[in-house]
Amino acid sequence: MAKVKAVFFSLGFFILVLIFFSFAVLISDTFKLSRDRTSELIALEKFHTLDESTQQGFRDIFNITSGIKISKTNTITFTEELPNSNETNFKNNLTNFSNFINLNYPIKLSDDIINNELALWIRPHNIKYYHESFGDDIIKVQHESYNFNKYIVNIITTRTLDSTSCSATGNSNGKLDVSATGASSTSCSSNSPQHVDLFDDSDVLIATVDLTSNILTIDSESSITVTTSINSLDDLNKAVDIYTEEGTLFMNFSDFNFIKNTSIRVV
Repeated sequence: MAKVKAVFFSLGFFILVLIFFSFAVLISDTFKLSRDRTSELIALEKFHTLDESTQQGFRDIFNITSGIKISKTNTITFTEELPNSNETNFKNNLTNFSNFINLNYPIKLSDDIINNELALWIRPHNIKYYHESFGDDIIKVQHESYNFNKYIVNIITTRTLDSTSCSATGNSNGKLDVSATGASSTSCSSNSPQHVDLFDDSDVLIATVDLTSNILTIDSESSITVTTSINSLDDLNKAVDIYTEEGTLFMNFSDFNFIKNTSIRVV
């Protein structure tokens, strides 16, 4: 009988030890899982913070140094000098910011994409406002469809204009209006042209505005200020925002498999 009790005691002790061991392993695994999860949450929060900080840094540089003013309602308006005299200052600031970000964080800010066209996308309407080369004398706007009412272009020049200064040809079927204001409040305008050559009162060419197919082109021959409006956007049931080109911002937290390749919201 004593031997039987000893066997049951030993068996009971073994089971108890096994239970405690299993419990210890469970606690250890849970702790490790919790620790790993906490590390992931901390990394995710850092990832999010760096994303927001980088985008805000770009917006600050853009707003202060690009020389492009943007107004956003149901009409999007861009105002810019041609040629853009802010080119060097903007590019220098952006390059310094990009170098700092690339050196200190797992983030690549592609200033090459930005510096060339400085393309700005109106989303979700997929309208692209861009330059042949930022700082030059040509602005273009490209649309995929007419999910807006029309383009309105206003040019300000220091030259004197007269009533014949807006020399218009073609018909845009109501998709383009052009006006210009010159010295001493002189002005001219044209409704629904396809092409406008803007001359001063001595018949010297100042700028051209052209709408062919799905591209609006504004080309200056002398210094002007251009306000380009994409008038009355259609309601697509989504918030309207303005972004840089896709691929502008690349983030790679490889240890946690957090990867983001995206654009930057400008407005």
